[in-house]
Amino acid sequence: MSPWLLAALLLGPLSVALFWLASLSPALVEAWYSRGFFALINPVLASATRLIPLALGEFALPLLVLALAGVWFVTPRAWLYDLAILSVVLAWFVLGWGLNYQRQPWAVTIGLTVKGGTTAELEALSGKLVAQANASYEAKPVDWRALVPASKPSLFSEGMSWLGIAGIYLPWTAEPLVNTGPPAWSVAFSAAHEASHQLGWAREDEANFLAWKVLSESPERSAKYAAALGALPYVAQALLSASGGPEAWQKVAGQLSDPVRADWKASQAYWERFAGPAQKLSRAVNDTYLRTQGQTDGVRSYGRMVDLLLAWDRYSSKPEIHPPPPTPAP
Repeated sequence: MSPWLLAALLLGPLSVALFWLASLSPALVEAWYSRGFFALINPVLASATRLIPLALGEFALPLLVLALAGVWFVTPRAWLYDLAILSVVLAWFVLGWGLNYQRQPWAVTIGLTVKGGTTAELEALSGKLVAQANASYEAKPVDWRALVPASKPSLFSEGMSWLGIAGIYLPWTAEPLVNTGPPAWSVAFSAAHEASHQLGWAREDEANFLAWKVLSESPERSAKYAAALGALPYVAQALLSASGGPEAWQKVAGQLSDPVRADWKASQAYWERFAGPAQKLSRAVNDTYLRTQGQTDGVRSYGRMVDLLLAWDRYSSKPEIHPPPPTPAP
């Protein structure tokens, strides 16, 4: 066996071992990887692929399959070389982006205390998001490309809808992709979520929260609107699950203006068109993937953004005591 083949075969297992070792010291990962190695290489790759309007990563999977199949025609030890290719692909994922799952939590970096909220706090947060949505609604369509230029439209949005996928980040090419089928405000929120992944925030709750924060702080009314409607379903679900929450939610939901309510219903109707076994399977696969990356809540981790929203709301509501800190650089 050649040294190159042996090295390729070992790259994957060694990167997985490094991934689990990294979980022992998030602060070290934050300092040396997320704000060190990753912060150096990722902007270069992202800038290069951003020059190309098409999503290069969407062609990577078929090319990988062709490469794996083609090996069987050129070498008698095809299975060994296929393992080597997959090992390199895995190492590329872990070393090029995946270690960000083990970085220090965003809240810890900022100094926020994250905890659950009472029914009253969730009701108040829901009311603020409803007010934000009502105040920022505009009749003209949301231009998600202008709001989040880093993200690219997927060529397979229809297929993503059947799988229940609003967006996906391809770490091998540093490309955030979005499903352009849903309403434009929803696409804008998904685009900001995937762009957060591109900046190194791998955990789903953090990507959701940062999508809301960045869009909310934009001077564009349409961005604030996308932020509010993007976050509101998660807060509403948390409120509905709280004691006395259903009654509280009905009171808050009654404050939605008619155009905003229509937008919300249009989003629900869109996804209901594609409900079926494919979405359930996709959700199960995503749940398993997230758990392997250390997100023990699986797909429920998306909803944990509510805890971050509550923590930020508590922090920023007392500026005379705790002035809100700036969003950290990746």
